[in-house]
Amino acid sequence: MRYIKDSDKLAAGSIKTIIKIPQLWINYYTMNYLQKPFDNTKIRQAFALAINKDLIVKNIWKGSLIATNHIVPQGQYGYNPNLRGPDNTPGTAGDPNKAKLLLQQGLSEEGYSSVSQLPSITCRPTIISSSSW
Repeated sequence: MRYIKDSDKLAAGSIKTIIKIPQLWINYYTMNYLQKPFDNTKIRQAFALAINKDLIVKNIWKGSLIATNHIVPQGQYGYNPNLRGPDNTPGTAGDPNKAKLLLQQGLSEEGYSSVSQLPSITCRPTIISSSSW
């Protein structure tokens, strides 16, 4: 997809056609399920459901990507159209209410009474490109 940075050109009609072509690449965030607190399934599900992937695509990626529950892009071998999110729905908007419920259940299972007792969570970006597969 080509981004149009000068909206005046688009408004003036100097760009006649914009074509979106799906790309077979992924951009995803994951949790290390071997470390606390993500070794608890309900806590992982809660974090996953707290994220509205549709808003990320709209506001950050400006609609240039397709929100998905998949790790394999649509159109690539291995894509499963029947895969569902942690709440067993195909939607990608998340579910804050279910996320809160699952988080409380996970906290209870781990012996925590509050989110403030969770171990610190760090983000370590890892870039994987198709050329490294």
